[in-house]
This record gives sequence, structure tokens and C-alpha cells, in this order.
Amino acid sequence: MNPKTRRTGFVCHELYMWHDTGNYAGPMPYGKPVQPDTHAENPETKRRFRNLVEVSGLLDSLRLLRPRMATEGEVLRFHTPEHLANVKAISGDTGGDAGFFTPAGRGSYEIAMLSAGGVLAALEGMMDGEIDNAYALVRPPGHHAIAGEGMGFCIFGNAALAGFHAFEHFGLSRIAYIDWDVHHGNGTQSAFYSDPRALTISVHQDNCFPPIQDMCMKLVRVRVLTTTLIFRFLLAQVWVLMRRFLIKLFSRPSMPINPNSLSCRAVLMQVLTTP
Repeated sequence: MNPKTRRTGFVCHELYMWHDTGNYAGPMPYGKPVQPDTHAENPETKRRFRNLVEVSGLLDSLRLLRPRMATEGEVLRFHTPEHLANVKAISGDTGGDAGFFTPAGRGSYEIAMLSAGGVLAALEGMMDGEIDNAYALVRPPGHHAIAGEGMGFCIFGNAALAGFHAFEHFGLSRIAYIDWDVHHGNGTQSAFYSDPRALTISVHQDNCFPPIQDMCMKLVRVRVLTTTLIFRFLLAQVWVLMRRFLIKLFSRPSMPINPNSLSCRAVLMQVLTTP
């Protein structure tokens, strides 16, 4: 399809900006002599992004999608009942920690469910043929959270939940993730750690976050492809190679997407060695 004719969906909601992450001082606890500061994952980062999309005129060419609340059943496809109950409890009180580096404020449970549901709504719009692709500008974000707790500002694993929705609601047989971020997409990787239907590709700065490699559940194992980004590489070239690899891989329905399979490795070597 001609990119100029693609219908792109856009998910955002003001309630996402009401998720309260409190004060912050980086990896150090604030308090004398460390002055508290605005949290790194604060509403203004997303609000400025959304406003720029509007004032630039880009918003006029997008199809606005209404987010919905994810159901508990949808969230429990990945997360444990204990994690769900913990988030609900601290959200109904005065807030607290939903996991490692994951503050949650009063009402954050409902906002996190709307955030996860916004990602699912984007997937539903694509699968129903309403749009061809989508951008979900949601918060709290969602690629670090693991099954039993939040992590790295992510209360729920929104990206992973979309994958399970693709499998269980729409009946897809194979999916792939390209997680392009300075941080390792460890939560999404953990969700599909032993699932032969999913390929996860993470392009990130090595040893940035999570800081402890055990949290990443080992960087390279069966059915998981983790790529360490070395800054001297050209980002555009990395993207071109990944795109060629995925197109070749998914154009062959019978080919396994296990990166340890010989056929999958052969496709990758072909892409890397072909000009």
C-alpha cells in the first residue's frame, strides 16, 4: 500500500495525563541533601507530544480512536491476580509502589486499565480494517512490567497484552515485536519467553535498564532475539535490516520464528550478507 494512502489511527486521552508518579530524584532517594524533582515519566512529556501533533497539523490526517478500559480477564492473560490486586489496593488508597521503579498514585489502577485498553483498541481498529496502522500515546507505559509486578514506570505490560489479544481474540498464529528504545523491552520478552508463536526483537543500549541482567531473564535464549545497539551503528541501517528480515520471515507461513531454528538463522544471514 502507498504510504500516502494509509489510514493511521491515534490513541490518546487526557486521563492518561492524570496518572500521578509523584516526585523523583533519579536512582537516589530524595530528601536532604537531595532535592526532589519532577518525575522523569511525568504528564508533560506526553502532553507536549500530543499538542505538537495537533499544532503541526498532523492530527488532521489521523483517525482518532477512543480508548476503552481493558477487562481484568484481558490483563490476567499475562499478569498475576496478586499484581492486579496490589495495584488496585494502592490506587484506592494514597498510592505507592506497583513494582521496581514504578510509582502509582491514587486512581492509577483505572488509568492503567485505560492505558492497556487504548493499546488493545488500536489493535482492534487494525484487525477490523478501520485503520492500517496506529500510534498509541498512552501512559503509564508498558514494556518493562513482568507478570508479577510493575517495573520501570510500567504498571501493566501493554505491549504484551496486545500480543495475547492478537492470539486469543483474533486467532493470529504468529506475531513479531520490534522494541526500539534505549531500554531493554524485558517485560514483553518475558511474556513470550517460551511461546513459539512470538518473536521479540529489542534494540536498546546495553546494561541501561533494567540494570540487573537477571531481571532481563537472560538476554539471549530460545525464541527471543535481543539486539544490543552500539551507538556507532547507523540507526537507519539497523531498521532497514530488521524490516527486510521480518518481511522475508513472515512471507513464509510455514517457517518457524524461533531465532534458534536453522531456517530462521538462514534468513537472518541472508539479509545480513545481501547488499
